[in-house]
Amino acid sequence: MSILASATDFVEVTISSAINELGPSKRYPRSTTIGELKGKLELITGASSATMKLKAYDKENRLICSLDDDVNMIGDYPISDGTRLHVEDASLTAGVFDDVSRDRNSKFPKRNTQSDLTRFAPGRDRRRSTSR
Repeated sequence: MSILASATDFVEVTISSAINELGPSKRYPRSTTIGELKGKLELITGASSATMKLKAYDKENRLICSLDDDVNMIGDYPISDGTRLHVEDASLTAGVFDDVSRDRNSKFPKRNTQSDLTRFAPGRDRRRSTSR
């Protein structure tokens, strides 16, 4: 006797958040608890599972329900394939990954000297050593 998971044991949802209006589509087992789901969505959205709030929307963008009990399973809610799960978290802001001004590694030294511009000039033999 073999046990196979049927298609109804899984649900395919689309993930969205404040920083990503329409994210990836993912398949989750209906037996996944909301707490486990939040942990998986941390990696996708950057939101903290401790402060995350989940809302489910249908294909017409109407609110179906809030997934507010971490011990309930996905299958306990009226979620079907094509549902959009929207992640809300007060710490998320739109464009947070686009702002490189906070990243200390994004600062490049200014080096527009003439030697920098001619170092790799077309036709220059790069194999030639400058110290003789």
